Amino acid sequence: MLALLAIKPIQAQNALRPNLARPLQSAQELLKAGNPQDAVSVARSALLVADLTANERVMIEKIIATSAIQAKDFKSAIASLNFLIDAVGVPEKERQAYQLTLIGVLRSAGDLEALAKVAKAYLDQGGVRQDVRALYLQVLSIQKRHQEVVDYLTSKIQSDNAERLTEDDLKILAIAKSQLNDGAGYYEALKQLVGVAPKQLDYWRELISQLQKRPFFSVRYELDVARLMAAKNLFQTAEEYLEYAELAMKFGFPTEAKLSLDAGVNSNLFDTAGRKAALQKTMDIADRKIREDEAQIKQLQKSTGTKESAELGEILLSMSNHAAAIGAYRLALEGGVHRREMELRLHFLIALSRAGSEEDARKELEKIKSDATAYELGQLWLIKG
Repeated sequence: MLALLAIKPIQAQNALRPNLARPLQSAQELLKAGNPQDAVSVARSALLVADLTANERVMIEKIIATSAIQAKDFKSAIASLNFLIDAVGVPEKERQAYQLTLIGVLRSAGDLEALAKVAKAYLDQGGVRQDVRALYLQVLSIQKRHQEVVDYLTSKIQSDNAERLTEDDLKILAIAKSQLNDGAGYYEALKQLVGVAPKQLDYWRELISQLQKRPFFSVRYELDVARLMAAKNLFQTAEEYLEYAELAMKFGFPTEAKLSLDAGVNSNLFDTAGRKAALQKTMDIADRKIREDEAQIKQLQKSTGTKESAELGEILLSMSNHAAAIGAYRLALEGGVHRREMELRLHFLIALSRAGSEEDARKELEKIKSDATAYELGQLWLIKG
């Protein structure tokens, strides 16, 4: 919550007219004695003095505002602060202080509509307090003014001094996009969120869930989704590790299946008799298939053909032998066009990224733009954190 900014009462000076000095001095004494409500009434009586100058009116309103805030007389405080904000000749720094104080009062009073208006004015006039910006966007969201959230943050991105949105900005932007049923916008906001907060696993889970709902998503990349989830440590249950293992075996990669099961065991997730039985059954199948594949892998390692190199690269990637996979992929891709070249290049990118060759991986990303799913997955693999 924004703290209320104290406005120091103006001390009556000899230059003040006696009929103005008396009520102001009395108001200050009442305030000092812990009687702010009476201080409001006495200070307000000074407004009846004839021919007040602009500076005198400002002085009176400051004391009324200070007294009213302490008395929790929000109506009086709001009226005086609005006057001070609009008063001619008030220095900009002082005007911003009044705006900040008014924001706090309006929040305490529960007047969210007025709060949003004052907060936006503060921000539009050059105010830089991030807590005010966050509060403004929160209030818009609470009031279901989601399009205004989008418009405000979009203007910040597209301005001459384009801003990089913060995690808080992007969270509320994602909520707004979701509430507006803008699936594409929601997905893009989530993607930006994992970019600024890559260690927040819940962002990753929601992003990958949304990726699979995008119209362009191709189900033939389901194993690559599981690989990404495993790499980002997103699995939370034994069942997820089992599903990944079964998927890997479906694609012909039993070693990858076994690695998935080992990771689940190391996470202590196979903690019931039923889960342990499912683990053992799947592990036995994986072990058998690994033995069956040994001869094929040896044959592939002896070949330098394009097709065989591609197949070997896929197997080596599934075994997490990234350095060797890179060599096989290079031979395959240099040898000509492949039926599923975009998938192969995505896997080459993954191997490069896992091996720490980020620059080469980014170059490979440019070559898979024609395949929307591969390109999205490639971008996500390159987000580090």
